[in-house]
Amino acid sequence: MPSGPIYTMDQVFADAQVKHLAMTRTVPHPVLGDVEVVGQPIELSRTPWSIRSATPEPGEHTGAVLAELGYGAEEIAALRAAKVV
Repeated sequence: MPSGPIYTMDQVFADAQVKHLAMTRTVPHPVLGDVEVVGQPIELSRTPWSIRSATPEPGEHTGAVLAELGYGAEEIAALRAAKVV
């Protein structure tokens, strides 16, 4: 059974192994500015990983998702007015 320490978030970024493996990336956040996040634990030689954006704010992509599902602008506005989304 794999095991390891249980860290607080500040301890994760300070961990020597996390630093050695360069497992963190800095991404721009629209509210918080640049945010450091932990990336992928596995490095693949032919498939490098990247983080393209910070975690979205709650509801940030709701309109885009509903539009992809076929809802029109008026329908989305009605759902927001009814506090469904």
